Amino acid sequence: MLSNGSRQLYLPEIVGCAMIRELHVYGSLQRVKAREDSQETSRKFSSLALVKNPDTQQETHAQHMGFGRRLMSEAERIAYEEGYKSCAVIAGIGAREYYKALGYELRGTYMVKELGAVT
Repeated sequence: MLSNGSRQLYLPEIVGCAMIRELHVYGSLQRVKAREDSQETSRKFSSLALVKNPDTQQETHAQHMGFGRRLMSEAERIAYEEGYKSCAVIAGIGAREYYKALGYELRGTYMVKELGAVT
């Protein structure tokens, strides 16, 4: 609940949600997919940073190794243990498909996920 003088303002889509401000994996930009669709005017880019793969000990890019998924899973676990029933994350238009793949749905301007028993 936000307060504006004597008025109380609600963002109903996030009432009672644990909030995740945003998620970033930083590195240099590298094209990962160019869409052929003539309607698509922009290209997809991802942040990539070299890290050691814990399984192979070889240097590889940080993106697409599951770091973001693991960070989100840990945030969801903590939220659940603290008694929250859902999580909301601020996500720009370009990140919404990523969060949909993690089980989030668009509610207002937030991506929201109902939490069950998180392992």
